[in-house]
Amino acid sequence: MTAEVVSKALADAIFYMKTQTEADRVIVCYEGIGRCHGFQDHKVSWDEATLSTEMLSRFVERGEPVLVKDSLSDPEFGHRTSALLSELGSVLFVPVRNEFEYTRGFLYLDQVGRSTFLAEGFFERIKKYVLHTLEPALHCKREHVGWEELKELRWS
Repeated sequence: MTAEVVSKALADAIFYMKTQTEADRVIVCYEGIGRCHGFQDHKVSWDEATLSTEMLSRFVERGEPVLVKDSLSDPEFGHRTSALLSELGSVLFVPVRNEFEYTRGFLYLDQVGRSTFLAEGFFERIKKYVLHTLEPALHCKREHVGWEELKELRWS
């Protein structure tokens, strides 16, 4: 698998999320390559002022799909300074895995100041997109990647 294949699959995922969801911000990454939408200069700054890195790192370490309907009222994340500063509403996270179920990247969507990821079937539709479209396009084949590796992304 080449960086071009990964970059194309990630670009396709960004396009899909921009046109098919109400996400304000999107991050999709795989094996050290990342793409995003809705962030300044098309790069994610891993600081607490723009993104809840604590929330994201917990999602990555858990390795399971998560939908937080309203992060400000969520008992686990509502107290986070970053959630308050960025007025995070709904947050959706889906790990990108290989055939051995190792996490190699993730898809992250959020909404600022609103919580509308609540439509019937929305969460399931995004999980199916990752499983049936994104993962096959990436030819996923390696072991688990942790938070430390994922935050060292190259933005293309």
